[in-house]
Amino acid sequence: MTSDIQQQRFTMVGRYGIALFFLIMAIAALPARSTPSYQPGKIIVKLKENSPSCSAWFSAGRSGAISSLVPIAGAHTSTGYQSDAVLQAVTRAVDAKHATLQSSGIAKIREHIRSLKRIAVIEVSSAVNVRMLASKLTSLTDVEYAEPMPAHRLLSTPNDTLFRDQYYHRLLKTADAWEAVQAVDSILIAIIDTGIDYNHDEFKNLMFVNKGEDGNDAQGKSKRSNGVDDDNNGYIDDWHGWDFAGFSDGTRQDNDPLPGNRHGTHVAGLAAAQSNNISGGVGICNRAKLVACKVGGDPSFSTSVVNTQQAILYAGAIGAKVINCSWGSTSYSQADQETINTLVSLGVCVVAASGNNGNEEAFYPAGYSGVLSVCATGGDDRKTSFSNYHSTVALSSPGLYILSTYPNNEYGYEDGTSMASPIAAGVAAMVRLKYPSFTPEEVFAMMQATTDNIDGKRGNINELWSGKMGTGRVNVLRAVSTPDAKFMKVQSCALADDDGDNVFDNGDVVRIIPTYKNLLGTVANVRTVISVATSKIPLTFQTSSARIGSFSKGEQRTATEPFLFTVTDTIPENAEVSFMVTMYEDTVVIGRGMITAFLKPTYRTLRNNDIHITVNSNGNFGYNDYPTNRQGDGMTYKQSGSILFEAGLIAARNAERISDVARGSTQDEQGFSFRMKSPLVLKQPTMQTSALIATTDYADNNMFYEAGIGVTQNVYQYSSDTRANFILSNYLVRSLSQTSVDSMYLGVYSDWDIGESGKNNQATFDAQRGYYYVRNTASTTLPYVGMQLLSNQPVNAYMIDNDATTGSIGVYDGYTAMEKWASISSGLARTVSKIGDVSAVIGAGPFPIAAGDTVGVCFSIFAGMNLDDLDKAAAEARLAAKETLGINGAGYEPPPPALTMTVYPNPGLDFTSLIKISLPRQTVIDCEIIDLLGNTVGIVSSREQKIQGTYTYSMDSASPCLCGKTLSQGLYFVRLRTQYGILVEPFFLIR
Repeated sequence: MTSDIQQQRFTMVGRYGIALFFLIMAIAALPARSTPSYQPGKIIVKLKENSPSCSAWFSAGRSGAISSLVPIAGAHTSTGYQSDAVLQAVTRAVDAKHATLQSSGIAKIREHIRSLKRIAVIEVSSAVNVRMLASKLTSLTDVEYAEPMPAHRLLSTPNDTLFRDQYYHRLLKTADAWEAVQAVDSILIAIIDTGIDYNHDEFKNLMFVNKGEDGNDAQGKSKRSNGVDDDNNGYIDDWHGWDFAGFSDGTRQDNDPLPGNRHGTHVAGLAAAQSNNISGGVGICNRAKLVACKVGGDPSFSTSVVNTQQAILYAGAIGAKVINCSWGSTSYSQADQETINTLVSLGVCVVAASGNNGNEEAFYPAGYSGVLSVCATGGDDRKTSFSNYHSTVALSSPGLYILSTYPNNEYGYEDGTSMASPIAAGVAAMVRLKYPSFTPEEVFAMMQATTDNIDGKRGNINELWSGKMGTGRVNVLRAVSTPDAKFMKVQSCALADDDGDNVFDNGDVVRIIPTYKNLLGTVANVRTVISVATSKIPLTFQTSSARIGSFSKGEQRTATEPFLFTVTDTIPENAEVSFMVTMYEDTVVIGRGMITAFLKPTYRTLRNNDIHITVNSNGNFGYNDYPTNRQGDGMTYKQSGSILFEAGLIAARNAERISDVARGSTQDEQGFSFRMKSPLVLKQPTMQTSALIATTDYADNNMFYEAGIGVTQNVYQYSSDTRANFILSNYLVRSLSQTSVDSMYLGVYSDWDIGESGKNNQATFDAQRGYYYVRNTASTTLPYVGMQLLSNQPVNAYMIDNDATTGSIGVYDGYTAMEKWASISSGLARTVSKIGDVSAVIGAGPFPIAAGDTVGVCFSIFAGMNLDDLDKAAAEARLAAKETLGINGAGYEPPPPALTMTVYPNPGLDFTSLIKISLPRQTVIDCEIIDLLGNTVGIVSSREQKIQGTYTYSMDSASPCLCGKTLSQGLYFVRLRTQYGILVEPFFLIR
């Protein structure tokens, strides 16, 4: 920043010090990484083309409930993600272009429109977890994809309203650029924001007027207010833009885009405030018209935005060549990407702000393919503290202390990437005026090729963000006066390793094979160099440069010489590493591209038999990134899709001491009690062990609220024909406690989705078979899946209705600690679920574990096409556990049908008799020896918690005679008290 500007800022401290203080504190308090935000109760669902659901939804006018979604989503309403009106507008725009576009271009745009038409937004109860429900809906047959609806917000950081010079014009050489661009026609810039005060002196001559809605109709009424869609574009009386938000929620849209929040007016002034009108400021583009597409609510304090996807498509349909988006979030949406693809095919340049979180993260819509993402710098070209930086950023632009228009003919200063973006959008408009035949991709390439390099400026002030602020700070003069500019990009990239599994682990040699595209002038003798862009990742390339030859304009070619590096021990697990590829023509940089690789994942998918299942390093099956479920393959059987949504380990001493990695009480994330000690590794089958073994080690922190255990988990997968449909999961549970634990429990929670989102599933624990199984009751072609306890501990099982029907705990509203405790410690508490979306828990316990000791607990997961298949798999799993792990093959005993107690032998000699107790359900027991008068003379068991099963006690384990004397020969009784009955059994003591 120049010295005069600095001096002007210093004079503000006395008067505005408090405001500046709060601004600084707000920036300092920003989180290390932002959490994606979603609109409550709203989910985007794209229906498959020509599917029954899509046809029915179209017949219903793209509204109402979608019947195939009801079993999972419940009662809901639906609307088009893109409204009928905006689809009509963009179709009309395509029809108008028919004569100027090639048939292939028209066909591509129409394909985009048909695709967008199949996208619905369903609205359910706001209490529903939208990420979870979207994941469930994705597996429905008629659904192409489902995702939560992002919640976007404005990005500015307002401060004072004093007049200051617009320093950024000097940096960008704006006045000189106006001399270089002698365009006759104007260009339309759409401001997708909170509206524009079109009565402002800076705008009243610049606002777009829709000729189809201007003038008078046949009845002499003004087309601006006659209540008729005169131009047949789907919007009534949209003579100068549209209000897509109304008061707040978008339900009462209108044709008046006057602002609520002043944000949109400020943004508009930066792109195109009028020049040469004596007073006020000036925008970057001096030959622009502006159209306001209002997406912010009417209240001046409103910062949320709605219907942004409709607004930007509408802008493209009415002829905008440049669109600015100074809002967003970290929430990615595939449907939004489809909208951007449609706009690009229409020839529209979309420019967006990179975000104000101060983080290295992608921000949307800026981060979408086809959008120019803009980072914010100050007057000295240093990255601002609030600006995001990331490999998706294309270039930087001034965004600190930016003067522009406010409503009511006022002016003021604001900070933010919201300000940087419209400045860059104004530059894009200038480039389009200079080069009207350029595609959006070529416009952005010209802007990136002609930036001022600020990475190493004045003491390398941006060293920490090198390569993540784009190619440099935008320069409008260079962008419109460098006809021989050259720019290449990395169009795509393939990564592969030497062992062919494409899991980049220790010792793997990784090949990076980019595909390059030349966007501007012909380039010759191009050399490429790759470097690590992610800080603190110790990685060295064996091959870090390559010659790729010459490229003509528009040429695309895959490299023949890959870059090579080796994954080493020093690289951390689950490292997401960014690489920067720089392209040189001789010594001149002509392009940069970012590539991302995921190294040393701590999860693997076992594929050694008919079951393919992902296992991670802290107690989960299926996926490593609940609830997004993109890291991993779930579980499949033969040719099925994934039938497992989530599975996680639960361990507990009691209701207050629980460790787990199952879903949490809010469902937004899993428990995280178990922390990896040794990452999962695969051990290939040997002559001694015919199984593929996945082994890992993890532990909790032994806090007062945790179970206090470490676990070595070994998962065995066999490949022989008779053992191709099960796996064994053996847990070596070691106590971290300094005291012995009488009753430990260990179990696995699993949410099974067999078929479409798990609807029509039923979970059953079969007391005679000794395992639970889950099946789809509506299909005979889908697999059954089962789990059983193989080690010699009492079994617990709980079959869950996910929506919490009467008699079941539920998990749609979260899975609380008390529910976890109940489901792994209550014996055979609930053996049959209802038909619907279900989960199941199987557990072992109670079992004692001494301080520092280790106890083995083994489960088997198996699959088949019917119960006979499951019976065979369960039996073979028991045999494999005996052979491999030495676990007693006798296995499970069904619970007794009734409460019984026997004493034998009877009469018994010198207290050597045994007491056998059978419990048909879980209970607390008291077992005592009483005399003929009913006095208690010995205690066998006191207040013990027991689950279903049979237990044997030795009578000499009773406490010494409570009378303090040795019992004489004679008749006594054993009395058993339970919560549901009392038994008394006589026995005769012989001395």
